[in-house]
Amino acid sequence: KGEENAEIEIKKLELEVTNNEKNYECHLAYVQALKANGRAEALRKAREAMSERFPLSSSLWTSWIDDELKNSDIEAEYVIELFQQGVKDYVSVELWTKYAEYLWKVLKLDADSCREIYEKAIEDVGMHIEKAGELWSSYRSFLAENKISEEDMRKLFKRQLSIPLSSIDETMSAYVTWERSASGKPPGEHIKKVYTRSKQELEKREIFEEKVKATRIENPGVATEQGLAAWKSYIDFEVKNAKKRNFRRTKIVYERAIADCFLSLPLWNKYLDFTRYKMNDLPALSQIYDRATRNCAWSVDLWIGYLRTLEQLQDQKQWRQVLNRAVVSSPLPNEEIVKIQLEFCDFFRRKGGIGDTNLQIDESQDTGFAELRGAFNIMVTSLDGVPPEKAKQHDLYFKVYSYWADIEMRCFGNHDQSIIQWESLLEKTMGDVRAWRAYISQEKVFGTTEDVRKIYKRAVMAIKPSNWELVNLCGEWVRYERECGTLDSLLEAISLTQKRIEQSNKIRSEEEARAYELQQQQYAAQMAAWQQTQPQKKETKSEEKKMDIESNGVESILKDEASSEPTGTKRKRYESENTDEKSGVSEKKKRHKVEHSSSNSSSSNVKEKDAKDVNEDAKKHWYMEENAERDDERTVFVLNLSFATTDEQLEELFKPHGKIKSIRHIRDGKGKSKGYAYIEYEDINSVAKAIKSLNYTMLNDRPLKLQKSAPPTKKAKVKGKMQVPTQEKLTVFIKFLPRLGGELRDVAPRMEKLLLAHFKDCGDIKAVRLTHDKKGKLKNFAYIEFQDGNQDSVKKAVKLSGTLLPCTDDQRSNKRPLSVLKSCPPSKKKQILKKPATVKRTRGKSAMISLVPRALGKKVRSLSKTQTDNSSSVKNTTKENPKKGKALSNADFRAMLFKK
Repeated sequence: KGEENAEIEIKKLELEVTNNEKNYECHLAYVQALKANGRAEALRKAREAMSERFPLSSSLWTSWIDDELKNSDIEAEYVIELFQQGVKDYVSVELWTKYAEYLWKVLKLDADSCREIYEKAIEDVGMHIEKAGELWSSYRSFLAENKISEEDMRKLFKRQLSIPLSSIDETMSAYVTWERSASGKPPGEHIKKVYTRSKQELEKREIFEEKVKATRIENPGVATEQGLAAWKSYIDFEVKNAKKRNFRRTKIVYERAIADCFLSLPLWNKYLDFTRYKMNDLPALSQIYDRATRNCAWSVDLWIGYLRTLEQLQDQKQWRQVLNRAVVSSPLPNEEIVKIQLEFCDFFRRKGGIGDTNLQIDESQDTGFAELRGAFNIMVTSLDGVPPEKAKQHDLYFKVYSYWADIEMRCFGNHDQSIIQWESLLEKTMGDVRAWRAYISQEKVFGTTEDVRKIYKRAVMAIKPSNWELVNLCGEWVRYERECGTLDSLLEAISLTQKRIEQSNKIRSEEEARAYELQQQQYAAQMAAWQQTQPQKKETKSEEKKMDIESNGVESILKDEASSEPTGTKRKRYESENTDEKSGVSEKKKRHKVEHSSSNSSSSNVKEKDAKDVNEDAKKHWYMEENAERDDERTVFVLNLSFATTDEQLEELFKPHGKIKSIRHIRDGKGKSKGYAYIEYEDINSVAKAIKSLNYTMLNDRPLKLQKSAPPTKKAKVKGKMQVPTQEKLTVFIKFLPRLGGELRDVAPRMEKLLLAHFKDCGDIKAVRLTHDKKGKLKNFAYIEFQDGNQDSVKKAVKLSGTLLPCTDDQRSNKRPLSVLKSCPPSKKKQILKKPATVKRTRGKSAMISLVPRALGKKVRSLSKTQTDNSSSVKNTTKENPKKGKALSNADFRAMLFKK
């Protein structure tokens, strides 16, 4: 019965694998069941099928090889092939050591062949801090058995001691023992310095090693938030401390991180960018893409990057195989497969001469543009299987049909076929203004004036009046008729467009009113719910008084006040009443006036106060909503929202990328949207997916800007006036960027990559800030911020002013050199207080009179000689010119007075 049950279980698992070939768990359970029942031949086939679809871990490869080595009839070539496949999947010191020892001890190959394998192993995993000591020890044992020279053994010890490994103390102890037995001398000073330096480097990395061990879990491949953060900090440290662009240590840390978190798409993307832009190693990049697509087959960007890399490598056979895997075997939905087929069409377009590629496919069967047209037919067939909502969300209709129509016109010169594609596009998206404008632009060049007029008329009638672009399109039509048409056609266009504009204005005003009313209702409901959660406040005396005025009127309040007034107040009132009677003022009329004015003012004041309290509570409510506690690692920050955007639209847009925990659409005190929101997901991986696929997506005719939420920062308070920084020390301002064609969501990542590649040698870049207008077009300037502590990076970046930014898609757009300057935002100018000048008296106007005596304002020079009262001194002083400002004594004035 046990054997029968096992057989039934194996058949059940085999059926599950057949039906779910893309399920890793089904393959693993099937392999384990076959191994438990000793089905060797079926087990081998199951492992081979699993290894073709998924990379296997080190433990799975070790178990497979051990089982094959137990079979005495196994061929050595098959075992060697398994070893070579195993060491390519993930970094594994155990597999490399076992591989080298198998060649050395089992097959007993020659020393040169074994030494070559050991050197490859050292190159691949020799810097693994935790486990590389095992490989080095095996290598030394092999060299000792083959009687290597003392000098070569000493060099091998030095190589190992120069690497910061966890077993460095044991290595140093082994070297001391060997050196004394070989030469009878202690280690030299040079070896000690090498050991000390490596020990210091090891101490710097022990902190990161401890963090990685603390966050490691039993199930490999699952990327926890803490584990990813630990590996990323470790990787950043190695990149920063790499000397002379030697990234071997960085690469081994990346491989270790991938082995632990091989299901993390952000980690794969980071590794790929590092290999492409830092190492510039295309063969290694191709291998990493192969492993990444087998682990994260759901990412269309990985497949597209893989195809482009193979095109650069001119690998025809592999390119075909990968394309077939992406379209047929991958778990991608239909809308993602269409994107891969777009890449297929791009390749054939480049092959046809519009753009160039070095990879040629089936030149003997090349029939001009037949392959390109066939690729478009296949892509349109796949597009028909995509739900219309998904196709519009990913903007596939416009991308496919407009691309095909443009190719038919530019490449084939087939105007009729191009019109067919435009009409097919308009059937799918009749209200898309971009499609109408692109169609009109082509007909202006290749068609007639009558054709353009007909398309304008159809577009104006087809676009919904609620679309704000309708008004602009009407203006474009009128302008075209004024410049190219007749008077009758111009008047007809004006008449028709005026009616459509009036309809548009009316419908848009009604929709805005309904939207505002809906917002007010939602706001009132939220305010009511929020007020119920607030504790009731005790009514103050002023509030009680206002309630009494509203209920009982002013007379009751006056009576209460009169009864509570002191005697002095009564006497004053009695006197005032007597004066009123004498003056003939009617007390009854006066009382009526007071009551009427008091009631009106009190009721209006109460209403204003209530409205003010509601507004203040609303502002407080929305402020609390904006600064509510949230998990920033799981939250997407959405900018550039239209004020008419609703929470339902946000939920519909972001829901396909993961389960949403909350949506916080930030509004002001009146319930009006502020133009940004926070989308919090349950899963942390959903954040990267949403940002990757929805960044710069058009929603309500505005491109959304997405980024990962960051914790709020508190602004430092400064006494007096706020100090405005006059210069950003680590930021440069770049203008005259080239114009890239395409949509913002495609153009922005390309421009960011171009800037990163152009300024990568200046230093570590912290952020690249691009700007765009309201219509979603990228502006021609940007900002680059460098990491803290890199003051020289800004100087190096400024030196790149006058260089050209390489632009691959349009060589005409990068002729103007860049201008790179230090970022210097405008600052508040300090007011310089000048000394008050002496104001001259003017006729008819008052003037300020200085209160300082004139004598004190003059500069008085001290006399060089002492004055005396004798006549000779007086005569000498009187002969001097008094205009020189010399001080005169009383004796001088006396002599001047009596001078004859």
